[in-house]
Amino acid sequence: SDLKFADTFNYATVPFYWSWMEPAQGQPNYTPVDNMVSWANSKGIAAKGHAVLYGESGMVPAWAGGNPSQSVQMQRVTDIFNRYGASIKTWDLVNEPVSAPGAMAVGPAYQLARQLQPGGTLLVNEYGQFYSGFDMFYANAYQTLRSYVTTQRAAGMPIDVVGLQAHEPLDTAW
Repeated sequence: SDLKFADTFNYATVPFYWSWMEPAQGQPNYTPVDNMVSWANSKGIAAKGHAVLYGESGMVPAWAGGNPSQSVQMQRVTDIFNRYGASIKTWDLVNEPVSAPGAMAVGPAYQLARQLQPGGTLLVNEYGQFYSGFDMFYANAYQTLRSYVTTQRAAGMPIDVVGLQAHEPLDTAW
């Protein structure tokens, strides 16, 4: 129940999956996320926004044809930050930019997010970094992520934190 959650946790990840929030272009349904953010705020639980942009094919709205233009992506970032920036200060802005890059404009999205919320915390969140199976896909993945983050930061991308996620029990990452 929500009371058990509030008694146990002080931090929650709120999903911003684009294909779920805006299945029809220009008609975003903010109600579920509004409710989650409002509830978390009412309980003193800090919220983290997750996956404002995500290149995984099922997370890009069908109307975008798998390739939303950079201007459409930047408008999404602007809309989300204008609506939730006062309530959410930590963001997995582009989910899995190394393992599921798709057509996401990662650098420009982070630059825009920093302008919209100068004091916010921007994460690069990645999956499979310590996975013990499917070595042909993920062997030494952490080295790829480290190189990616180092290169992006050197190019001026404002990465504050690296987030590592796992899908348990599917990949027995731990």
